[in-house]
Amino acid sequence: MYGLDLFDSWLYDDNAAFLLLETQDVMDELYKKAEGSYFEQLIKECLIDNSFGVVAMAVPKVGLDAENEEKTAEKLRVYKDSLSKEEIEEIVRHTKELKEYQETPSTKEELETIPMLTRADIKREVLPLYNEERSMDGVKVLFHEMSTKKIGYLELVFDADFADLSELPYLSLLKQILGVVAAGEYSYTELMDEVNIHTGGIDPGFVVLQPETGRPTVRFSFRIKAFYHELETAVSLTAKMMYQSDLANEKRLLEIIGETRSQLYERLKSAGHNTSIKRASSYHSESGYLNEIMTGISFYEFLNDLYDHFEERKGMIIEKLRAVSHQLFNKRALLVSFTADKEGYDVLEKAMDTLIKQMPDEPFVKADWNMPLEKKNEGICCASQIQFVGRTGNYKDAGLPFRGSLLVLQNILNYDYLWIRLRVKGGAYGCMSGFGRDGDCYMVSYLDPKLAETNEVYDKLPEYLEQFDQDERSMDRYVIGAISEMDIPKNPAALGVRGLTAYLSGITREQLQKERDEVIDTDAKEIRALVPYAKAVLSNNCLCVVGNENKIKENSSLFTTVRSL
Repeated sequence: MYGLDLFDSWLYDDNAAFLLLETQDVMDELYKKAEGSYFEQLIKECLIDNSFGVVAMAVPKVGLDAENEEKTAEKLRVYKDSLSKEEIEEIVRHTKELKEYQETPSTKEELETIPMLTRADIKREVLPLYNEERSMDGVKVLFHEMSTKKIGYLELVFDADFADLSELPYLSLLKQILGVVAAGEYSYTELMDEVNIHTGGIDPGFVVLQPETGRPTVRFSFRIKAFYHELETAVSLTAKMMYQSDLANEKRLLEIIGETRSQLYERLKSAGHNTSIKRASSYHSESGYLNEIMTGISFYEFLNDLYDHFEERKGMIIEKLRAVSHQLFNKRALLVSFTADKEGYDVLEKAMDTLIKQMPDEPFVKADWNMPLEKKNEGICCASQIQFVGRTGNYKDAGLPFRGSLLVLQNILNYDYLWIRLRVKGGAYGCMSGFGRDGDCYMVSYLDPKLAETNEVYDKLPEYLEQFDQDERSMDRYVIGAISEMDIPKNPAALGVRGLTAYLSGITREQLQKERDEVIDTDAKEIRALVPYAKAVLSNNCLCVVGNENKIKENSSLFTTVRSL
């Protein structure tokens, strides 16, 4: 994002590349204005006294997508009929020339006119993990000490592995509820006002993590940002959300379920690449399965069921939410992660004292998860003219370890192999791939007019790797691309999250250093050595496509199931 910001000014002035990153003077000016009534006047002028407004309504129509396709086909037919034989031949010629241009790589001489760094310019030493283990009244604290300009970045992390598989969707729903229902003496609007006045946000959330060994784990957290002098208030407001939230307000609960359902449906469609990856991963991966039932299509179906049968099940829903909440916010399940300096830590100890003393201290037992993994290979139809074609698999199932060169391969796929074949030649708007330490991998297209052709590109990856042969300059480019993903600038909050994630996943600085060295030392021979990895991932043959109904049905032989979203 920093790079994109640079272009907004750099494109128009070679001497203004960093103009939009130099924000301190602007912030200083805003701080001064905040002491007066600047923002109040801005709100009054632009919002309260603004006489301009618009109400827009989007009304769905069944079959509109097919109707538009028919209109487009007819329009193209009429246009073609209006052309002479010579004009049609001219279009064909231009198309052939375009394809030839797309398929012809730039010459070595052309590429060498572009200035670039080399691997020798890359810093070898990995960024340290700022993790110091401490304790507060029997609760483990992970302290990330650094200067934060008197802002405390606090994360209260609760182990949610007590929940059985049927309870995890309720945990996901609880995340949507906390902070937007009444809590203690506050109505939900008053609570949001208090949070906004005293903090930079109190955000509930959860994450599924897969350590290198053992089963995956689910962690629920509150991510809190506040100035040191507001930390005590921030923790107090969080405690009200945890222990005094009104989970029995039936009207509000139904509103939240309905809103969450509607928003999730739009995300599943608009971010179909994520939807297809999650769904395909759930066929073979335990962590993928957990993610799917808590954030994917399965969770959407769960919300649909709750909403459609709310009247007869509302008592059960409320009891489930209360039970999950009671088990979750337990002292024995808590890990505190805090990013600040020593002064901030002293403030936190006082702020946390009351909360820790009021927390239940009950035995913590992990649930026995027996995940019903099943390769479904679904074609999921929705109102769309394009596809998101996702393919997933796991190389560790074949006994292969993670190696840093996989991150270089990811860069090669995203900006060379998949990019050229799916975007440049195939017409997709984008393409992505990923190789995880846990062995889970994916390849996915974004806004893709093709389907079977894209899956064939995935299948031909081993053949491409067997013949891979690039010179040192090209390998420098791939390695630098991989390192750029690892070295994204991080503010103190992001550094704290990085340390926490590494701690929960069991990743050490030594591992990170080894992976970085492997990335920097990757050559063409090492990329060719990854052929077994590609074959292992593809052998899982887990495919999920979200997109156009007609296109999916035309390629129904690729799927075990064709269904609607």
